[in-house]
Amino acid sequence: MRRFFKAVAVVSVFSVCEKFLGFLYRIYLSRAIGAEGVGTYQVALSVFGFLFTLIASGTPITLSRLMTKYRAENKGERVAKVITAAICYTLLIAVPVCAVCYMLGDKLSFLFADKRSLKVFFIILPGLIFTSVYSVLRGVFWGNKDFLPYSIIALLE
Repeated sequence: MRRFFKAVAVVSVFSVCEKFLGFLYRIYLSRAIGAEGVGTYQVALSVFGFLFTLIASGTPITLSRLMTKYRAENKGERVAKVITAAICYTLLIAVPVCAVCYMLGDKLSFLFADKRSLKVFFIILPGLIFTSVYSVLRGVFWGNKDFLPYSIIALLE
């Protein structure tokens, strides 16, 4: 029971810090690029978020559950295979999605009312690959019950 409360406390403290830093960042961003710039960024980020959801939204929880299952069944060798499969899965989807988006270029402008959002989208698009791999790492941390490293990485992100 103590371990549970400690894990909840660690994740909660880091989550509060993360939200607070995000709040400060948004204040800075709005002053640096203005309200219109923040709106342009948010629209691009919405499309990015949608693609990320399609690619890797279920990965962390599925991976952590499979890791726990295989450890409970004393099938430790399967844990490494599941992690490798998850990384391959996210990369095999994220890389082609990014490539297709870049190939389509201006044809994706129908997603954005403002052409500047499309430019911002193309700037942040490579992050889709890294974020997808990070979703696997998040699942590994959850599966290993390593909440401190997960919380630190989420804060740095």
